[in-house]
Amino acid sequence: MKEDEKYVVTRSFTRTELAMMYMPYLSKSSALKNFNAWLKLNQQLQADLLEAGATERTRRYTPKQVKIIFAAFDIPG
Repeated sequence: MKEDEKYVVTRSFTRTELAMMYMPYLSKSSALKNFNAWLKLNQQLQADLLEAGATERTRRYTPKQVKIIFAAFDIPG
């Protein structure tokens, strides 16, 4: 792996954990609010997550769903 490559173990993550990974400089509540807005703006991502079994009320994403999010937003960090 190159020094500048990003690496995150793909496992189950809560929505808040993912939000904090993408926006560590914000409070948990602000990061979650912004992350939810990102999800709502990306209709293709919403469709892909729905197909993978996620709903609007999903609070913990499966590894498969996390991979979909990482593909849409890139790996955080």
